[in-house]
Amino acid sequence: MQNLFLLILILYLLFLIRPALSGQLGGIFKTTQVPMEYLELREFITNQPEYFRTIWIPQSSKYSFYSSNYPLISGTGLLGNYSIDTVAKELSKDSSRAVLEQASVRYIIVPYDHDGVIFLTDRMYDEKKYLKTISEIEKVSYVKEVEGFGKIKVFEVPNSKDHFFGTRQELDISWVKKSSSEYSLSIKNARKGEVLVFSENFDKNWEASNVKLTYFQESIPYNKFFNSFILPADGEYPIRVYYKPQNLVKKGIIISLMGVAIIVIISVYSLIKLRNGRKT
Repeated sequence: MQNLFLLILILYLLFLIRPALSGQLGGIFKTTQVPMEYLELREFITNQPEYFRTIWIPQSSKYSFYSSNYPLISGTGLLGNYSIDTVAKELSKDSSRAVLEQASVRYIIVPYDHDGVIFLTDRMYDEKKYLKTISEIEKVSYVKEVEGFGKIKVFEVPNSKDHFFGTRQELDISWVKKSSSEYSLSIKNARKGEVLVFSENFDKNWEASNVKLTYFQESIPYNKFFNSFILPADGEYPIRVYYKPQNLVKKGIIISLMGVAIIVIISVYSLIKLRNGRKT
């Protein structure tokens, strides 16, 4: 009887959630299929092993692909406030081009507004805004359109930099991301005093170090936006770049684990002592 009641309850619950499972509900319960254009763009991006960013103008779509190796940023996030009418003028500035290159931006992308929520006029989808955005970016002389993605428009930015780069072309840098707060670098053909740039938003808590060289340097701003470090010596050597506050997090975890261990030891000791007391 109890099993029968449980079976009836399960069937009733399945009946209640059936509309959500079948995609009949709207809102957050509505199942949506990723447009083919976005799947093709994802494949195009992931077939390139190098690190780079994409910038979406005016903003990314919910279907936009990104990962730790291919971060995305919005137009306003990097270029500041602008309108559709001024985007070409803003992108055409030498300063904007330099920022795009230094931020590792390889592609400028105008999204396909599949759901009609990006290009709006009076809260209604406006095709003219979409077309105007494309025509404005086409005016930027240094970008080249990459075709093949339907209503997603992709423009390549030449000479985009790596995640770490030097101000001198001869500086050879290879790097590995060990975590979101730590990178391991191999530096070759370095010159003492030259600049190593790390293209993340400037934060003085980033630090570069090499224990053997007794080198520990806090990040300094580069072009107002990015992190940079002054290299300590000529030649070839490794460098660790890490986010210092993460050390406090690690220490906090260790202290917490030690506290838990002490509590467990005291509890076990008290339990053993209590049992021995009862025996006597």
